Amino acid sequence: MGQCKLCNNNDNLCDSHILPKFFFKWLKETSATELLRIADNPNKPVQDGIKRKLFCKDCEERFSKLETYFLNTFFHPYINDYLDEFMAETTKVDPIYYDERLLKFIISLQWRILITAKSNYQTNNEKFNVILTKKIEVWRKYLMGDRKDTGIGKTHMLFLRNLINGKGYIHQDISPNINRYLLRASDGTMVKSDKKLFIFSKLGPFTFFTFLLPENIKDYHNTIVRRKGKISPVQKLLNPSINQFLFFDRPKKTDSCFEFSKKQKKKIETRWLANEERSLNSTTFKIAETDRMMSKIKQNSSDEN
Repeated sequence: MGQCKLCNNNDNLCDSHILPKFFFKWLKETSATELLRIADNPNKPVQDGIKRKLFCKDCEERFSKLETYFLNTFFHPYINDYLDEFMAETTKVDPIYYDERLLKFIISLQWRILITAKSNYQTNNEKFNVILTKKIEVWRKYLMGDRKDTGIGKTHMLFLRNLINGKGYIHQDISPNINRYLLRASDGTMVKSDKKLFIFSKLGPFTFFTFLLPENIKDYHNTIVRRKGKISPVQKLLNPSINQFLFFDRPKKTDSCFEFSKKQKKKIETRWLANEERSLNSTTFKIAETDRMMSKIKQNSSDEN
């Protein structure tokens, strides 16, 4: 028994995923080893994403319906139709139409990230603390249907793809595992600086930002999610500071968390070889190959300079 974080009623609490179960199911199905690794303890393989005692059965069902909507309307269609086997772009560029369930799904992710690590997000900036405390309650009421809007801050959704077909120079500071991060990683945090405050979450090739201070950003085009409308996977991401965070800072942070012991490296290799056909056909392997190709291109470019 406990107090449900969403409806505030005392009830039996479920083992609730912070990030949706469907994503970890997809990761396992498309991986070489059928095992997952998390940043907190990469040397211990796991079968599922992180869970906490958070919601009653009824509220868990609310989120389940939103997750099913996103899975069927965006996740599977984008991966299966808009991306190829290497998760690079295809010729399909049609916009996807959506209703308010998309915004509610994204806000449910951002809200869960805040409530599960709320104490970590108290800052020395009192203005930030007031915004965060208010935002948690505003989003709770929105998800419960007790208010019609999400309060201050615009929410953006990004469609990511493999960078192997990109044009131009590969920056020397880019992570050697950049595609693995962009396309296979789950992530979520609150980001703060002197003048910025935003919530970030990520499910493989889908990335979500909700900006609180300032309430929006410039130079991201075709990315804002409203209560209903259409959104195109063809987007322009031209904001330098946000791109620095997404394409450089966060991948590097992830790299630093996944240092495997010699024992685990041997176990991973053994598991790959035990089912070589599956391993070679896995999305994990194909994306790793594109990362290796990009590293060679980057090295050749460096040698030429």
